[in-house]
Formats: sequence, C-alpha cells, structure tokens
Amino acid sequence: MKDIKKYAIQLIVIILCLVCIIGVIHYGLNTAGTPRRYENTIASIDEELSGVLKLSALTTGISATITAIPGDTGTPIAEHLMTLTTWLLVITVVLFFEKYSLTLLGKLIFIIVLPIIIGTFGAGLLKHSKKILLKSVNGLLIAALIFFAIPISVGLSNEIKETYEFSLDNTLAEAENAKAKTDDATNDYSDDDKNFIEGAISKVTDAVSSTVMGGLDAAENFLNTLVESLAVLVVTSCIIPILVLIIFVWIIKKLIEVDLSKPLLICHDHIDKSAK
Repeated sequence: MKDIKKYAIQLIVIILCLVCIIGVIHYGLNTAGTPRRYENTIASIDEELSGVLKLSALTTGISATITAIPGDTGTPIAEHLMTLTTWLLVITVVLFFEKYSLTLLGKLIFIIVLPIIIGTFGAGLLKHSKKILLKSVNGLLIAALIFFAIPISVGLSNEIKETYEFSLDNTLAEAENAKAKTDDATNDYSDDDKNFIEGAISKVTDAVSSTVMGGLDAAENFLNTLVESLAVLVVTSCIIPILVLIIFVWIIKKLIEVDLSKPLLICHDHIDKSAK
C-alpha cells in the first residue's frame, strides 16, 4: 500500500511536469514567440527607430550639401555631422537588436529553456535532490529576468522621455529646416557661378551671400540640437539597457547564493510522510 502511494505521487509529479512542459511550449509557439505579445513594446521601438533612421538620412544629406558649398566655410560642421551619424548608426543597431530579440528570446525561453528547467525540477523532486532543485529554481528565476529585461528597459526609457518631454519631432523639424536652407545655399552658389561665367551679374567672389550664411547657421543650430538629442538617445537606448542587464546580473548572482529549494524539500517531505 505504501509503495502504491509512493508510485502514485511520483506519477502525479511526472504528469504535472509533462502538462507544464506542454503548456509552456504551446505558450511559446502561440504567444511568447509572436510579435503580438510585445505589441506595445515593438510599437515604441518602431516609433523611435523610424525617427532615428529619418534623422540619420537628413544628417547625411545636410553634411553632403554643406560639403558642396565652395570653400571651407562649412567643412567643420559637415565633418561633425558625419561623426554624429556613427552614433545614430549605433543606436539604430541597438534598436533593431531589441526589436528582434523580443520574439527570439520568447521562443528560446519557452520552447527550450523552460521545458528543460521543468524536467530538471521534476527530477529533483523525484530524486529528493536539493542540488537539482536549487539549480532548477535558480534557472527559472534567471529565465524570467532575461525574458523581462528588454520590456523593462524600454519602459524605463519611455518613462524618462515622458518625464523630460523629449521627442525626436523637434529635432527632425530642425533637420528638415536645415536641409532646406543648405539646399538653397548650394543653389545660390551655383547661380552665382553661372552668372559670373556668363557675365550677367557681377558679385564679390570672396564674400558669402546671406542665403549661404543662413544655410550654415541653420546647419549649426541643427548640429547643436542633434548633439542634445543624441545624448538623450544614447542614455535611453544604450545606457539604460546595459544598466538593466547589470542590475539583473547582480540579482541573479544574489539569487544563486540563496537556497530556494528548502521550502520545496519541506513540502516534499511532508507529502512523503503523509504517504507513509
């Protein structure tokens, strides 16, 4: 009779583990591994990604346009703008990584990692092994922290932007204004050269027209605005995810040091005693 109860308990543990494994795999295939599970997070990343890509294109265009102006008047601004496009590229890569990591991590954790952890947990209960139970519980906590890392970092980034009322719209408006004025500046220089060659209009060749100065001033103002926006973007898109990862690693390290298997073993002992 005692053996029957013991085997019955073991059978229940195995069945529960199998049900949990099937459940998490089903959730991973139909929910955790699909974009709709992270709809709000992906929408937030897409919005920022769209702005960064547009800003990068405008910055490159403004730099190229300024370079087309004869002389070295706008060269320093153009060089600074091209340097800043490197940072925009880094931010773009980070945002793409965050976006596609959401579904990949969801599938990896729920289809592969959690079934292994559940199976290990069941084996620990059946073998009454404190070491196996501790590893499985810690593994579960680590998987949970990894799964929520990106959504938490995106949420914190959005919170900072809302707190400081940061938006790329103002920077994009400044970029479009600078692009229009620098285009006018290059067109003005082209017209000056053409008229000079044709002899229709005579101008002082070493003077810079008001249109050109307006274009360079707009480009300089945009450069200052871009530096400020990049500082915020680097913090929200790069530094915050790294800080979240560091904090999670610290939490994982602390959790590994804690023996979380003791309550489970006490419960298991109680079930064994009741079976006897």
